[in-house]
Amino acid sequence: MASKFVKELVLVVVICLVAVYITNYFLGVHAEWKLAFIGILLFASLSIIINIFAHLSLKSPNKYGFIRLIMGNVMFKIIACFGVVGVYYKLYKPTDKYFLLPFLLVYLIFTIFETYFLLKQSDRKKGKSA
Repeated sequence: MASKFVKELVLVVVICLVAVYITNYFLGVHAEWKLAFIGILLFASLSIIINIFAHLSLKSPNKYGFIRLIMGNVMFKIIACFGVVGVYYKLYKPTDKYFLLPFLLVYLIFTIFETYFLLKQSDRKKGKSA
């Protein structure tokens, strides 16, 4: 199971890199790579951590642990996004609002990936307990 997660995570990172490249190509002079790469690193790291905790919470006798993990993950990602964007804005002082587009695209891709993978893990748990 872990190797499948790693393969899918690598695929998602590659998809993000291609999506960021295409987005920055169309943005032209407004292109911002740094924030998108920071986002890829942040969300890939969070995906690994969430995968580990989800695996542990599904083995736990606490039936609400998995739901708490998902809700905590959503809140942490939102706070982390605001923090990363705020620090990036203070440090690099982008001249326009287009610097957010690649980052938001990365956020969206990783959110879809995490939802897919957590749903698969949850379904596996239901299959074992039935």
